[in-house]
Amino acid sequence: MNEISAWIIDIRTMDSVKGVVGIDNLEAFRSSVFLNDIHRNYPGAKNLVKDEWDITSEHIICTYHAEIVGSARVIPASRGALPFTSNVSEPFMVSEIDSEMGRFVVRPDMRKGPAFLGLLIGCAAVYREQAYARALNGAIYADVIIEGRSRLNERTYKTLGFKSSNVKYFDKDYAAECEIFVIDKANRNMFMDYVHKMYKHYRAN
Repeated sequence: MNEISAWIIDIRTMDSVKGVVGIDNLEAFRSSVFLNDIHRNYPGAKNLVKDEWDITSEHIICTYHAEIVGSARVIPASRGALPFTSNVSEPFMVSEIDSEMGRFVVRPDMRKGPAFLGLLIGCAAVYREQAYARALNGAIYADVIIEGRSRLNERTYKTLGFKSSNVKYFDKDYAAECEIFVIDKANRNMFMDYVHKMYKHYRAN
């Protein structure tokens, strides 16, 4: 089984550890969510289950009793591109130290629990680790669904320090209107600090 590096977060405690996950297990989890989600149809489910960006991404996995219940990824820019840049009509050049935080997938029965917080904690762990290596220390982009109900909606991203780029497009895979949000290099600590505060609040309760 092919394995990829991942930050693994146990959502019962929010403890995180660097480990590996089988790419087949990750794809099977995504597939089960996209194909069985009664709240939304995903016309491009096969494109959301796997793509060429998975190999170069830092992955985040949330578990509950050792079962995968959530996943996300942090994608480094490559050749001036990120996953979202191929979807928007406007030319959108990004730096090699920029990244995209996305492909958040949470099992439907876990969406009202702490899984989303766990994924954000994992993303913050990736950026802390990369900062020591002086990598991925540029802007952070997020491709956000702006219609319907979502735990990670535009309001949430604004709270985390992201701002709208005013670039919108219709994503055929999600069948939804999306908008690109960004937090620049100077303000990325706002994201890290806010996630840390949420983590402390969760542990205190």
